[in-house]
Amino acid sequence: MTRGHAAPLLAPGSFRCLVCKVYVKGTASGHCPRCGFVPPSAPPIPEARPFPTTIVLAAVTAVALAVGLAMYA
Repeated sequence: MTRGHAAPLLAPGSFRCLVCKVYVKGTASGHCPRCGFVPPSAPPIPEARPFPTTIVLAAVTAVALAVGLAMYA
């Protein structure tokens, strides 16, 4: 037995139907209740890669400088 409100996981919520040109609440299957249009979905946003810290950048710079000086010595 469940209590309270249980929202469907795949319901798109409200969206502007591109066919009807009105703002509608999507059905449980994701369609417009007036005309049956399925709204376009955007691809998921990729996760941001962490930027190297200052210490890592300083270490890489120091190694590159040491290699560069060793080549000219």
